[in-house]
Amino acid sequence: MHARYRDSRPVGSGLGLAIVHRLVRRLAGDISVAGTSPEGGASFTITLPSAPDASA
Repeated sequence: MHARYRDSRPVGSGLGLAIVHRLVRRLAGDISVAGTSPEGGASFTITLPSAPDASA
């Protein structure tokens, strides 16, 4: 599937990460990179606050 777009646009333009970053920030969370692999990938950690207790 990626080969289909190779000449028309770069694969992995990073738009998805930008959307996730904005969504996590709106939810008062944090996103960080945990490390990179030799193949060029990365591992991200998302932390969100706990929901308030609805029974209180």
